[in-house]
Amino acid sequence: MIALVLLLAACGPTPASPSAATALPEGLTAFVNDDGRLACPVMGDVVDGPDKAAGHVDHKGTRYYFCCDSCAQLFDEQPERYADGRYLQSIGKMRGGTSDAPSCEDPPAGTQAASAG
Repeated sequence: MIALVLLLAACGPTPASPSAATALPEGLTAFVNDDGRLACPVMGDVVDGPDKAAGHVDHKGTRYYFCCDSCAQLFDEQPERYADGRYLQSIGKMRGGTSDAPSCEDPPAGTQAASAG
């Protein structure tokens, strides 16, 4: 009997992915990559959850989480460039990226790096 109870307890729901576990205000959806994970809209890096993000912005019904402060600033300067995910598709980062994709130290071409301090 105890073994059956333990077996049934182990069959409970599995923990949700960070994107699925993210509680958003009504009317907002989270920006996710092609794998359904929270992703920075500028660099495409997976954001492991809202508490791990460098910040977020709500823009036209979507909440965007950022991997670093520089990305948040770049998005703020040109939200339409990054909001729909086409920029990430153009650099091959909607599925986690490629080794030759830019990093936070190398801002996207045609943008200025966020200045420190």
